[in-house]
Amino acid sequence: MKKYLTSLSISILALLSFAYIVQAQNPLPPGDENSSQATTNFNSQKQDLENTKETTENQKIQLIAEIDKTRSEAKQKIESLKANVGKIKNKAKAVTAQARILGREDALQRFDLAIAKVTDLSEKISAQTSKMEAKGQNVVTAKDQIASAQEKILTAQEKIAAASSLLAQSTDELTKDTKEQLKQLTEDAQSSIKDAHQTLSLTVQYLKTLNIAQVDPEVKD
Repeated sequence: MKKYLTSLSISILALLSFAYIVQAQNPLPPGDENSSQATTNFNSQKQDLENTKETTENQKIQLIAEIDKTRSEAKQKIESLKANVGKIKNKAKAVTAQARILGREDALQRFDLAIAKVTDLSEKISAQTSKMEAKGQNVVTAKDQIASAQEKILTAQEKIAAASSLLAQSTDELTKDTKEQLKQLTEDAQSSIKDAHQTLSLTVQYLKTLNIAQVDPEVKD
C-alpha cells in the first residue's frame, strides 16, 4: 500500500509540474485561472477516489480468497486427523481424539451457520434496496449500511478461518496459548456477527420509513 501511495504521489506531482509548464507557456486570461485550477483539482480528487475504490475492492477479493484457502486447508487437515484416529492403538486415546475432532467441527459449524444466516439477511435486504432504487428511491444510506454490515461479516469469516486453522493442528489437548488465541478469535467473530445483524436491522427500519416501496415480508430483522 505504501508503495502504491508513493507511486501515486509521484505521478500527481509530475502531472502538476507539467500543467505548470503549460500554463507558463500559454497564460490563461485572468478570469479563467481559478476556474481551470478548480477543474484540475476536481478531476484529480475524482481519480484518487476511483483508485481508492478499485484498491479496496481488490483487497476484498484477495482477502476472500485467503479465507477460502485457509478454510479448505483446515478441512483437509481435519479429515487427515479423522483418518489417523483409527491408527491409535490405545482405545481410550482414540475415543478422546475422536471426541475432540467432533467437538471442534461442531463449534466451527455453529459459527458457519450464524454467518450464513446474517449473510442471507444481507443479500435479501440488498435485493430489496436495489428494487427500491430502481423505483427512484434515494437508498444511499441503506447501501452504505449494507456495505458496512458486509465488512463485519467478512471480518467474522476471517476470524473463524484463523480459528479453524488452530483447531486443525492436532487432536492433542489445546495449549493455554492456543486456548487464549481461540477465545479472542471467537469473541471477535461473535462481536462482528452481532454488529452486522444490528446494522442490517437498522437498514430494515430505514427502508420501512421510505413510503414509495414496501419492504418484502421475508426481509425481517
